[in-house]
Amino acid sequence: MKYDAFIKTLQVKHSAVACTVVLMVSCAPEHSSHIYPEDTVGLELAREWSDNHWQVKLPAGWIIEPVFGMRDASFRVIGPVGTEAEVSISSLPIQGGSLAGNVNRWRVQAGLQPWEDDAVQSLLTPITITDWPAYRMEFVSPEADGQTIYGIIMEKDTKRTFIKFSGPPAMMKSQLDAWNFFVKNLEIRHAH
Repeated sequence: MKYDAFIKTLQVKHSAVACTVVLMVSCAPEHSSHIYPEDTVGLELAREWSDNHWQVKLPAGWIIEPVFGMRDASFRVIGPVGTEAEVSISSLPIQGGSLAGNVNRWRVQAGLQPWEDDAVQSLLTPITITDWPAYRMEFVSPEADGQTIYGIIMEKDTKRTFIKFSGPPAMMKSQLDAWNFFVKNLEIRHAH
């Protein structure tokens, strides 16, 4: 008799613990980096991010990442299940390679043929960000599993700044409006 009562007490306690664990797990908020939206979220949800050098408006769904290495800023973009893209901003001394060399490095990373060095500048789109002259480029990978790169290279005084957005071609195509929004709202607070 005592044994049967002991077993029933254990069953009741075990059920209560199991229910508590299920409730805790089902009520816990999901971590945002594990949410994969099926479609691009509207740009009306953008938020601002800044540091000592940059003032930007981040499109919805762009996640601020920790900075490492020579990066000034780093952002991650989560796409449909299993797809991600990355945005980085880096500044280096201008003597770190030529404009043509840096552009062609990105072209090769996108699976494209390099351009002739003396033709590179004429093939790029010139823009201005704050008061910095810059070049804008879009290198779409011909391979479905390749890396498409949207980029900006700015040169002023002794500094060259790289803004690189790279990811799978289909995802990058869906993020083109977000990239345009990001570029349009990018401001340099002061040179560094």
